[in-house]
Parts: sequence; C-alpha cells; structure tokens
Amino acid sequence: MTTALAKRPGRPPRGAAPRTLTPFGSAVVAALGARRDALAEGPRTLAELARVLNVDKMTLQRALDGQRRMRPALEAGIRAAMPELPGGASQA
Repeated sequence: MTTALAKRPGRPPRGAAPRTLTPFGSAVVAALGARRDALAEGPRTLAELARVLNVDKMTLQRALDGQRRMRPALEAGIRAAMPELPGGASQA
C-alpha cells in the first residue's frame, strides 16, 4: 500500500518562484543590503534584525513578505533599529 506524502503547508514546491516582498519588506531588505555593503553598524541581515527585535526570524520573514500581518509594534521596532528606512507609516 502506497500513500502520497503531503507537502508541508506553506512550503512552496521545488523550483517555484520566490515569494514576493511587500513594499515595506523590499525597503527593509534593501536597507539591510546597503548596511552590509557599507559595513555599517547595526543589523545587516534578517537574522540579526530578528535578534535585535527579539522575534523569530521566520515571523519577521513572513511579515515582510505579506504572509503574516505586520503588527504596529513590529514595524515600530524595525523603524527604530533602522532609521534610514523611508516614510513614516506602512504601505498596508
């Protein structure tokens, strides 16, 4: 008897296009890349940003790509950790 193995929920199939980011998520990733390139102080990767914010990395990733709602406290924490981000409010 053979049974088909179900893929884990939320996991994209192999070879699928990467998930797109929200406009705010794109700005965060661009700012992290600029910090990394300039060897600037502060978080330079999503993992470092998640540690600074004291949140799980996947929670942060899902909020930035729109799979999870961006809570105002999380957005405020990101903006406090990265003052170079443009705009004052989210585009949601």
